[in-house]
Amino acid sequence: MDVLTSQQEEQLKKLQKMEVFRLAVQNAYNHIIITNTDGIILYANQATQRITGYGQQEIIGNTPRLWGKQMPAEFYEKLWKKIKDERYPFIGECINKRKNGEKYQTHITISPIVKENGALIGFVGIEEEISEKQ
Repeated sequence: MDVLTSQQEEQLKKLQKMEVFRLAVQNAYNHIIITNTDGIILYANQATQRITGYGQQEIIGNTPRLWGKQMPAEFYEKLWKKIKDERYPFIGECINKRKNGEKYQTHITISPIVKENGALIGFVGIEEEISEKQ
Protein backbone atom coordinates (compact mmCIF):
# COMPACT_ATOMS: atom_id res chain seq x y z
CA MET A 1 0.00 0.00 0.00
CA ASP A 2 1.37 3.39 -1.05
CA VAL A 3 1.46 6.13 1.53
CA LEU A 4 1.21 9.77 0.48
CA THR A 5 3.95 12.12 1.56
CA SER A 6 2.88 15.27 3.40
CA GLN A 7 3.61 17.29 0.23
CA GLN A 8 1.39 14.98 -1.84
CA GLU A 9 -1.36 15.19 0.76
CA GLU A 10 -1.18 18.99 0.63
CA GLN A 11 -1.38 18.94 -3.18
CA LEU A 12 -4.37 16.61 -3.01
CA LYS A 13 -6.14 18.92 -0.54
CA LYS A 14 -5.52 21.90 -2.85
CA LEU A 15 -6.93 20.01 -5.83
CA GLN A 16 -10.00 18.99 -3.85
CA LYS A 17 -10.59 22.61 -2.75
CA MET A 18 -10.22 23.81 -6.35
CA GLU A 19 -12.72 21.19 -7.55
CA VAL A 20 -15.23 22.23 -4.89
CA PHE A 21 -14.77 25.88 -5.90
CA ARG A 22 -15.15 25.04 -9.62
CA LEU A 23 -18.33 23.06 -8.98
CA ALA A 24 -19.77 25.77 -6.73
CA VAL A 25 -19.29 28.44 -9.39
CA GLN A 26 -20.46 26.20 -12.21
CA ASN A 27 -23.65 25.29 -10.37
CA ALA A 28 -24.44 28.70 -8.87
CA TYR A 29 -27.95 29.97 -9.53
CA ASN A 30 -26.72 33.41 -10.63
CA HIS A 31 -24.96 33.97 -13.92
CA ILE A 32 -21.18 34.27 -13.43
CA ILE A 33 -18.65 35.20 -16.10
CA ILE A 34 -14.92 35.90 -16.07
CA THR A 35 -13.44 38.16 -18.76
CA ASN A 36 -10.07 39.51 -19.71
CA THR A 37 -9.34 43.25 -19.45
CA ASP A 38 -11.02 43.89 -22.80
CA GLY A 39 -14.25 42.21 -21.71
CA ILE A 40 -13.71 39.03 -23.77
CA ILE A 41 -15.45 36.19 -21.95
CA LEU A 42 -13.08 33.44 -20.81
CA TYR A 43 -15.51 31.54 -18.59
CA ALA A 44 -19.29 31.38 -18.18
CA ASN A 45 -21.19 29.14 -15.78
CA GLN A 46 -24.32 27.15 -16.59
CA ALA A 47 -26.63 29.90 -15.33
CA THR A 48 -25.25 32.26 -17.98
CA GLN A 49 -26.58 29.94 -20.64
CA ARG A 50 -29.90 29.45 -18.84
CA ILE A 51 -30.49 33.18 -18.35
CA THR A 52 -29.25 34.53 -21.69
CA GLY A 53 -30.27 31.64 -23.93
CA TYR A 54 -26.85 31.60 -25.62
CA GLY A 55 -24.80 28.41 -25.71
CA GLN A 56 -21.32 28.04 -24.31
CA GLN A 57 -19.77 28.15 -27.80
CA GLU A 58 -21.51 31.46 -28.53
CA ILE A 59 -20.53 33.00 -25.19
CA ILE A 60 -16.84 32.12 -24.83
CA GLY A 61 -14.67 34.50 -26.86
CA ASN A 62 -17.50 37.02 -27.15
CA THR A 63 -18.33 39.97 -24.89
CA PRO A 64 -21.36 40.62 -22.68
CA ARG A 65 -22.63 42.87 -25.50
CA LEU A 66 -24.02 39.60 -26.84
CA TRP A 67 -26.96 39.97 -24.42
CA GLY A 68 -26.39 43.59 -23.37
CA LYS A 69 -26.45 46.85 -25.37
CA GLN A 70 -29.88 47.78 -23.99
CA MET A 71 -28.80 50.67 -21.78
CA PRO A 72 -27.73 54.23 -22.76
CA ALA A 73 -24.06 54.68 -23.69
CA GLU A 74 -23.50 56.70 -20.50
CA PHE A 75 -24.34 53.63 -18.41
CA TYR A 76 -21.53 51.62 -20.02
CA GLU A 77 -19.09 54.54 -19.88
CA LYS A 78 -19.69 54.84 -16.13
CA LEU A 79 -19.36 51.06 -15.71
CA TRP A 80 -16.01 50.87 -17.56
CA LYS A 81 -14.62 53.92 -15.77
CA LYS A 82 -15.47 52.37 -12.41
CA ILE A 83 -14.09 48.87 -13.05
CA LYS A 84 -11.16 49.57 -15.38
CA ASP A 85 -9.88 53.02 -14.48
CA GLU A 86 -10.81 53.24 -10.80
CA ARG A 87 -10.61 49.46 -10.23
CA TYR A 88 -13.69 49.37 -8.03
CA PRO A 89 -16.71 47.10 -8.32
CA PHE A 90 -19.69 48.37 -10.30
CA ILE A 91 -23.07 47.53 -8.82
CA GLY A 92 -26.30 48.39 -10.57
CA GLU A 93 -29.38 47.32 -12.42
CA CYS A 94 -29.80 47.07 -16.16
CA ILE A 95 -31.88 45.61 -18.94
CA ASN A 96 -30.46 42.82 -21.08
CA LYS A 97 -31.85 40.80 -23.98
CA ARG A 98 -31.96 37.02 -24.33
CA LYS A 99 -31.09 35.26 -27.56
CA ASN A 100 -34.82 34.93 -28.30
CA GLY A 101 -35.21 38.74 -28.11
CA GLU A 102 -36.97 38.82 -24.74
CA LYS A 103 -35.73 41.62 -22.48
CA TYR A 104 -35.09 41.03 -18.81
CA GLN A 105 -34.06 43.13 -15.83
CA THR A 106 -30.96 42.22 -13.87
CA HIS A 107 -28.90 43.26 -10.88
CA ILE A 108 -25.21 43.17 -11.79
CA THR A 109 -21.97 43.27 -9.86
CA ILE A 110 -18.78 43.52 -11.88
CA SER A 111 -15.51 43.43 -9.99
CA PRO A 112 -11.98 43.93 -11.27
CA ILE A 113 -9.57 41.03 -10.79
CA VAL A 114 -6.33 42.54 -9.57
CA LYS A 115 -3.10 40.68 -8.85
CA GLU A 116 -1.15 41.27 -5.65
CA ASN A 117 1.21 43.60 -7.55
CA GLY A 118 -1.75 45.77 -8.61
CA ALA A 119 -1.93 44.52 -12.20
CA LEU A 120 -5.44 44.32 -13.62
CA ILE A 121 -5.97 40.89 -15.21
CA GLY A 122 -9.70 40.78 -15.87
CA PHE A 123 -13.19 41.05 -14.43
CA VAL A 124 -15.73 38.83 -12.77
CA GLY A 125 -19.37 39.58 -13.42
CA ILE A 126 -22.31 38.25 -11.45
CA GLU A 127 -25.81 38.80 -12.74
CA GLU A 128 -29.03 38.09 -10.89
CA GLU A 129 -32.20 38.22 -12.92
CA ILE A 130 -34.74 40.34 -11.05
CA SER A 131 -37.50 40.56 -13.67
CA GLU A 132 -39.73 38.22 -11.69
CA LYS A 133 -39.13 40.08 -8.41
CA GLN A 134 -40.46 43.41 -9.70
